[in-house]
Amino acid sequence: MIKTRTRSMKSVAVLAIGFLIASASTTAAFAGGGSGHVDISYCHATGSDDGNPYVSLTTDVESFYANGHIDHQNHGDIYPAGSVKIDDQEFSWTAQGDQSLLGTNCKVKPADIVVPGEWIDGQYECDATEVAITREVSTTTYVFSEKKGKWVAQDPGITVENSTRELTEEEQAANVCPPEQPEDIVIVGDWTDGQYECDATEVATTRETSTTTYVYSEEDGEWVAQDPGITVENSTRELTEEEQAANVCPPGQPEDIVIVGDWTDGQYECDATEVATTRETSTTTYVYDEELGEWVAQTPVITVENSTRELTEEEQAANVCPVEITDTAVTPEPPTVVAKCLPNNDTVTLPATVGVIYTAGEWFGGKLTVTAAAAEGYTLIGDATWIFTDVPSAACPDEPPAFSFVPTAQLAQTGTSDGTLGLAVLAMLLISTGAVLVSRKVRA
Repeated sequence: MIKTRTRSMKSVAVLAIGFLIASASTTAAFAGGGSGHVDISYCHATGSDDGNPYVSLTTDVESFYANGHIDHQNHGDIYPAGSVKIDDQEFSWTAQGDQSLLGTNCKVKPADIVVPGEWIDGQYECDATEVAITREVSTTTYVFSEKKGKWVAQDPGITVENSTRELTEEEQAANVCPPEQPEDIVIVGDWTDGQYECDATEVATTRETSTTTYVYSEEDGEWVAQDPGITVENSTRELTEEEQAANVCPPGQPEDIVIVGDWTDGQYECDATEVATTRETSTTTYVYDEELGEWVAQTPVITVENSTRELTEEEQAANVCPVEITDTAVTPEPPTVVAKCLPNNDTVTLPATVGVIYTAGEWFGGKLTVTAAAAEGYTLIGDATWIFTDVPSAACPDEPPAFSFVPTAQLAQTGTSDGTLGLAVLAMLLISTGAVLVSRKVRA
């Protein structure tokens, strides 16, 4: 059986009401005719096959009746019931044809456009022999528009049809139910006690339950066991008298031994106002020894506390930073040299510069070095070493007059012996040499 659900019925109801109003008004226009000029509108049959076999005409009732429209085209015209008086004789007729066309300007309503969709299978169980099917049907209806004077297509209405069909042999063969699913494998574990305090009368217990389920494999055609799922149950149980007797709390635990040390100052900078301090605290705890039946002191645990304290006024006064002394910068003046005759004989004069200590070496190989060093509280800027080169021939006197030696035999007799004259000449030579060899003078 096919069930149809209609989505759009409003347009049909409106059209039917329009037809009734149009028919009633047309009949009333000439009911009890014969008095005055009365018109009648009707649908004149044309015999055309172009889809609109009528034309709308309006004429007076006398002409309508006299021209034979009552039986025109084998009673093919459509008109309302009415009557007319001609020569004091009254003629009447009944309505003929589809009166609804009188309200649509004699336009025949187009047939609805019905477009059925494809049937679609629903879901079905294994071993089923038939399946529920559905399809959508689109129906486009028409409504006459007085303003446009024609039938106007409306939005399509969608209806859903439901039916069933038998599954084919191939479909039924491919849809055989699998073998019966095996029962789940459930393995319940033992209850396990949790921890409990001394003097307790009950204990929390837990146990695990392993559950293995099965899933059908279309590819393998069999039920396949899945990984076990583990669930945990929680409960409690009362301790037995023996368990409670063995679980009596031991004597009261001794208090911890706490020894707090003194605060010790750390290092601190000059001008500091506070100092970091530390102290050690020794804590000895007790653990109950089941075998000995007593509390046993454990190895002391040392903890270190850190803090700070403000320095006292006396400590701050004794901790003032020393005043930093800055050296005075001084530029050494260079020594001066005065050239003297003969090598390694020039005179070097050292300046007297405050904050500078000069040191002069000896002439050696024609060179003499002077160095400067800073005195305490001073620092040197600029050159601090000078090397001087001797000028051997500077300011030496001219060559002494040449003299000739006259042998004794050639000297005139002057009353001096030959030996005395030789000694006199030798003495003059030594004096001359001593005058030339002048020692260098160095003044500090």
